[in-house]
Amino acid sequence: MFTRIRARLTLGYAALMIVILVAFTGITYGLLHSILQQEERQEMKMMLSRVADQQLNEMKRRARLRGPNDVTVEQKRERRYAPLRDGAEGERDAVGSGYADYAARGNDEDKLDDDADGAKRGGNRFVFLLTLDERGTVLRSVDEYPALRPQIMEAVQQWRPAAFETRGAHFSEEDRSELHILLGAQPVLDHGRFAGMVYAGMDVSDSRHVLYRLLFVLGALSILFLLLAAGAGYYMAGRAMVPIIHSFHRQREFVADASHELRTPLSILQSSIDVIEADDGRNLSEFSRQVLADMKDEVGRMTRLVGDLLTLARADSGKLELQRESFDLRPVAEQLFRTFQHRANAQGLTLEMDGPPSLPVFVDRERVTQLLCILLDNAVKYTPEGGKVSLSLARAGGGHNDTLQVKVQDTGIGISPEDQQHIFERFYRADKGRSRQAGGVGLGLSIAHWIVEAHGGTIRVESAPGKGSSFIVLVPVKEQRAVVALNSNH
Repeated sequence: MFTRIRARLTLGYAALMIVILVAFTGITYGLLHSILQQEERQEMKMMLSRVADQQLNEMKRRARLRGPNDVTVEQKRERRYAPLRDGAEGERDAVGSGYADYAARGNDEDKLDDDADGAKRGGNRFVFLLTLDERGTVLRSVDEYPALRPQIMEAVQQWRPAAFETRGAHFSEEDRSELHILLGAQPVLDHGRFAGMVYAGMDVSDSRHVLYRLLFVLGALSILFLLLAAGAGYYMAGRAMVPIIHSFHRQREFVADASHELRTPLSILQSSIDVIEADDGRNLSEFSRQVLADMKDEVGRMTRLVGDLLTLARADSGKLELQRESFDLRPVAEQLFRTFQHRANAQGLTLEMDGPPSLPVFVDRERVTQLLCILLDNAVKYTPEGGKVSLSLARAGGGHNDTLQVKVQDTGIGISPEDQQHIFERFYRADKGRSRQAGGVGLGLSIAHWIVEAHGGTIRVESAPGKGSSFIVLVPVKEQRAVVALNSNH
């Protein structure tokens, strides 16, 4: 019992630690991920702002240096980019032609220049840069991975934010390695007038891999800490259970000693009452005879209670062992049935018994008889007048799985589903007022449960309020040994 309690305490503590560790790991990972994203966004914003300012300054410088032949230069530029704008309608189509131009042309430079390199001082690196003018013409295109150009174009196509904005994207290289790219877009504004767009991509794969490794390390440390905490919890639960176990043992010894000591005076009281009834029963008044009968009932009830307590105390201490023997259960059940027949008739109940003519078993005769007595007593006790109580004995299975099946069914008050979960607990009574009136203390079914478990069997109840109850017992029996023993006796 205490081992199960210790295990439940340890499991509860471990479950609490799992919740705490999962929450800690999730919060830590989320905070680091958020901080890293903010730093990456800030780095991207600085980069795009620098490039946008350079582009705007360059446009203003060219405007100041415009000479008399600028018209011809402008016309040449128009003729150069006219094919990209053929059929364009509106500003969006102009920007789209710029994407097509970027996808078709190569790098303006072999790698990102000093403008991008200035933002590469951290652990991340920029992998592409794309600048467009107000008409969507590509002014500059630089990328580190030309093979990713179609994927980049698809990611930024028709993306024209009104202010600085970032997006996350996943690109796959030819070697099937996956890149985590942070895309950024920054409009170029000249006194509030749209003058172009700057796009850039920053490779954040290294930082993502660091985060994943950190998550793995946190998970491994959490598992290790959980194992250590579970071990410590199991040890501390054992230390905390020591005084409880000692108190329980002292209480159990007290109950066993007290029950044993009470049996002698109760036996003397029972004998004295029997002597008084035999000698002076006729000379006593009606009131005295009633008092004597009440005394006899109470002494009998106390004797049964003391016997039940002594049985449970011995069972808890392990001193009560089963004395298995081979015998025919049918005559034992019939004798017990006749004992309850008189009581059932007095209460206006119908008592029935069903079973095979012979039922050889290899069990503890005294304990199985006690089991049948408890189940029949409960059925008779809680069945109203005019009801019916039936006892059924049978064999189920065969060979090594051969079992004795006992079923006691009544048409009594029934048991609610909530009470069915506790009826086998000690001193538990579903209807305390009715149980006290019927003379029950809540120990019978606890003893029945112990008897069945001691035999390696199971006991269950099927009941509903107002529809009666059925107690089904399955106890393993050893048919061969029982039959051989019976045949040798004959």
